[in-house]
Order: sequence, then C-alpha cells, then structure tokens
Amino acid sequence: MNFFESQEQARQKTSLLVFYFIAAVLAIIVAIYLLFDVVFQMTHLEWAADSIGNMRHTRSPALHLRWDWEVFGGVAAGTILLVAFGSLYKVIALASGGEAIAKDLGGRQILPNTDDYHERTVLNVVEEMAIASGVTVPPVFVMDHELGINAFAAGFSPDKAVIGVTRGCIQQLSRDELQGVIAHEFSHILNGDMRLNIRLTGVLHGILIIWMLGYWMLRGTGRVRYSSNRDRGGGHMYLLILGIGLMVVGYIGLFFGRLIKAAVSRQREFLADASAVQFTRNPGGISGALKKLGGLQLGSRIENPNAEEASHFFFANGLAEGFIALLRTHPPLIDRIRRIEPGFDGRFAAVEAGGAKFVSSPSPNYAGLSGFNSAATATESTKVEVSPDELVMSVGTLTPEYLEVAREILRTLPAEIRDSVHEPYSVRALIFCMLFDRSNEVAQKQVSIVTARAEDHVVRHMLHLLPLVYQLPEMARLPLVDLSLPALMSMSREQYSNFTETAQQLIKADEVITLAEYVIYQVIRRRCDEHYYGSKIVGIKYRKVEQIVSLCSELILALAQRGEISEDRVLAAYQAGMKSLNAGVIPHVSPAQSVELRRVVKVLDELARAAPMLKERIMHACASCVVVDGRVTVSEGELIRAVGDSIGCPVPPGILARSH
Repeated sequence: MNFFESQEQARQKTSLLVFYFIAAVLAIIVAIYLLFDVVFQMTHLEWAADSIGNMRHTRSPALHLRWDWEVFGGVAAGTILLVAFGSLYKVIALASGGEAIAKDLGGRQILPNTDDYHERTVLNVVEEMAIASGVTVPPVFVMDHELGINAFAAGFSPDKAVIGVTRGCIQQLSRDELQGVIAHEFSHILNGDMRLNIRLTGVLHGILIIWMLGYWMLRGTGRVRYSSNRDRGGGHMYLLILGIGLMVVGYIGLFFGRLIKAAVSRQREFLADASAVQFTRNPGGISGALKKLGGLQLGSRIENPNAEEASHFFFANGLAEGFIALLRTHPPLIDRIRRIEPGFDGRFAAVEAGGAKFVSSPSPNYAGLSGFNSAATATESTKVEVSPDELVMSVGTLTPEYLEVAREILRTLPAEIRDSVHEPYSVRALIFCMLFDRSNEVAQKQVSIVTARAEDHVVRHMLHLLPLVYQLPEMARLPLVDLSLPALMSMSREQYSNFTETAQQLIKADEVITLAEYVIYQVIRRRCDEHYYGSKIVGIKYRKVEQIVSLCSELILALAQRGEISEDRVLAAYQAGMKSLNAGVIPHVSPAQSVELRRVVKVLDELARAAPMLKERIMHACASCVVVDGRVTVSEGELIRAVGDSIGCPVPPGILARSH
C-alpha cells in the first residue's frame, strides 16, 4: 500500500461521491416537483368540481401532468436548500470528527490510567500499532452495552482518528484476534477511508431530511381533528398525500444512498482484512475474530439506534441482514474468511456470550529481526544507512518488523516512565523532564520555573523522573510524546493553558531553542490545541508543485542548516533537497541566511494543505536534504518524523532501526 496513492484515491472517491450526490438530488427535485404538481392539480380539480357541480355540469376536469419551469425553479431551490441544510447540519455536528461518531454510538472513552484488564489490553494493542505506524495514539472508546463483536475507526485524518470497540469485542477475543481487528481498523486510518466515511454520513443525512419532513407532516396531520366535512375531504387529505409522497421520495434517495455506501465500503473491507494480515503476519488473528463473530449468537449486531447512520464504519455488519444483497455494507462473513483461509469449511463453532475468558498469547518471533538494533542502544552518533526513497515509502505503512520495533521501544521504557504517560498529573512532570537542559545551571533555573507554576506533587514526580529521562534512548522521544497525548488531553483547559505556558518558559530558559525542544513542543501543541480549542477542517490549497517552491525552499534550507556545519555542506544539502522536489527551478539562497523556527512552523502549516501526491514530493525533498550522504542519525530521523507529522505524513520509527 502506498500511503500517498491511497490518500489520493480516497479523495477522488470523495469527488465521485459528490457527483452521485448531485445526481441523487436532481432526481429528488424532479420527483418532488411531480409530487407537488399532482397535489396542486388535485386541489384545483376539487375546487373546479365544486364549481362545476354548482353549475350542474356532468363532466369533471381531468388530471394531467405538466411542466412549469417557474414552479420547477421554486421546487428546485427549496429542495436544494433543504438538502444542503440537512448535510451542513450533520457536517457541523461531526466537525469534531471521530469523537462525535463514537459518542453518537454510545461510546465511553477509555481513560489512559484504567485498571480494567480488558480495557488496558486494548489500549496496549492500540499503542503498539500507533507507534509502529508513526501516527498519533488514537483515543479508544468502548461501547459498554454492545455485546456483539465489532469495532470502528473514525476521523478526518490519521492524527485525528479514534478507535471504537464493543464490550463483546474486548471480552470475547484473544490478544492475537484483538490485534487482527485493530490492525484492520488501522488500515482504514492509513488509507484515507475515514474521511470518506464521514463525508458519506453527512451526504446521506441531507437526503434523509426529505423523509424526515414527510414523517413530520404525517404526524402533524394525524394530530389535527377535522372540524368540518370539507376538512375531512379537503386540505388535510392532501397534506397526508404530500407527507406520504415525501417519505417515498426520501426512501428512494436513501435507497440509492445506501447503494453508494455499500459499493464504497465492501471492497475496502476486503483490502483492510488483507492489510491486517500483512501488518501482523498472523492470518489466524483476524480470521479467528471473524470465526468467533460467526459463532456468536449476537454476531456483530449493534443495538444503538444510530447504528444505521454509521453502518459503513464498522469492522463487520452492525445491522440486521438486509434482504437486498446490494445494500449490505460488508461482504459475506464466509467470503472474508475464505480470502484469508481458502480451506475454511463455512462452519462456525458456537460462542457463548460473555462466557469466554480473555486469552493472552505471546508475541510471535518475526524473521529478519536478528540484526535489530535495540532502541536502548541507539545514540546520537548512531548512523543508519537509508535512502530517501526508503524513507518516503515507509510513510503510513505498518509491518511486522515495525510492530516489533514498537514493542522493543515500549519494553525499554522504565516502569515509572511507562506508568507516567497514563496519568494527567504525572504526564506533565514527564514532559517537563524531556524539556530540561543537561547543563546544571540551566536545569536549576528550570526547576525554579516549574516549582513556581506547578503543584507540589508534580514537582516531586518531575525530580524523581529526571535521572530516568536523561538515560532514555533518543529514538524513544517522539513515541513517548505520542503515548502522552491521551493523558495530556484529559486535563481541563485551564490546566492545559498553564502547562503550555510553563513548557514555553522551560524552553526559553537557556535562550536557545534546540531541535529536540522544537519537536516535542510543536507535536504537543499541534495535536492538543485542536482538542482544547477546536479543530479546523483543512482543505487542499496546493495542487501544483510550482505553488510550493518558495515554501519548500525555506523548509529545505532550515533542514540543511540544522544537519550541516560548513556553508558548502549546507548548500549541497539544500540543492539535493530542492533538486529532488523536481520543480524545474531551484531558488538561489545564501547558506548563512537565517530561517527562524517560527517561520518553519508557518511553512509546515501551509504545506499541510498540499494534495497527497505533492506531499510525497515534499517528503522526498526533505529526506534527500537530510540524507544527502546516504546515512541518517537518530536525531535527523526524528526531524524527518516531525516534518511528516506536521503535514500529515506519519513516518514509522522502525525505519531507523536497522543493523549497522
């Protein structure tokens, strides 16, 4: 799977979805016009019949269809406004992304410091997957009242995703099976399916509003008591006809909407199953989960009333089996299993609801890892042979080797640090430690800053952790920040504001902003600010390389200056990066030209709005600059990871874990 191609294909499918949506709306407009014309003529004919009766004529006017462009224009405008309102309302409601979907489905966020065994295990699996793929550790929601086996991933981008699991999923499955399900969901996170699914939800709600309008009209009509013979045979009857007609039109739109949803979802599920096997190199994990699902009486059924709207998000079909195969959002269970295990006989062993005990299986030993350089031994001087192509191809990928690297990083963390990332108070102490200077004079100044601004127990915990943090391998730095994010997001807004202000003062204590400080602080601010102050849905602004040449020039120069000492080497690294961008022109710069980190942040914010295939060229240019000599230090690799994180291109730390 190529991350950039998958993201681009998902965006193209979004464009196709817009086309289908417009076609469906046009069909609805025509249907509503015909409905209104029939009702209008019926009321007119009744009036004419009364007049004719008074004139004692025997013939009544006939009902006939006609086309009035003026009336059609009014109906079209009203329908478009109604559908647009319905879609806009849902899009705004889903602005917070996956969290809104999870809460609509009755999900409860699992706290990072949970002491529930099953919840702790699913968090561990998610953390391993996230670190291995280089994405933000997503919040995990559990649907406590859902005893079927199901899960979902939702969000607008990989760094804004959430994972949802049913209580049945985490109680019924072994660790290997649970890992297979989570790997399936990470495939959706990495290949762009989530954004498409949220867009699909908004579009279908706009069409559904037509049905809802008809339903409200029927309810309103049913509550009115007729007070005259004319009312019984007149206006209320036509409102009843109009309400039924709108519901029929709404059902037609909903039918085609479900058809589109099913067509988009089914093939993506086969791809996600295959990716789960590729990620874990363990076909028995996901196939075992699917078999248990087939043997459980509740299956994958979701009881929440909002399950219909989110049916295309689920790991398996969350609704009752439809009588029309084309409307099923997921392929048949047996077909999915046979694609993984061709010899499957189609029989499912019965699984008792709530009766299975959680079984933890050991992690498999993967081939090819004998030369793995433990994160614990990786130092600043360590250099890894890696090409720009290899770095770029690793973006958004997840492999068994990367998964083992993630486990190794987690294993090297001291227990005190591993526990600290899950507590809102201790995690602040941990981040403060990571911002401390190695100079004793500066460190004393930083202790005074924290003492003046933080609670006593935070200060005590910080002083306890500081020697351990000093000994951490450099490769563990960004993964540790990723692990800390869920706990950092569980603070109050006031606590978070105080935390960021304290962090700023720690960084400025020595009047020099180091690369390590920049990476840590920007990753935290970029992700947590959206949580506390609201997120913006960033659209594509740049589609041609010519539009980003000047921005890339500033970024590449900044990278070259931080990796090289002499002006000649800075210039060589800069030219290598800009040549790799393949823009046809390389802006002239002075190697001594200063590029402030604040400017780099603004440049990265702009480049985050580039189209996926442009981002691939940006990442290749950055990698070519940093890896100009064909080798990269851990520090340089972390810089590439920070750049990728800023523009939505997750780079797995495992790419730096090579034998040397």
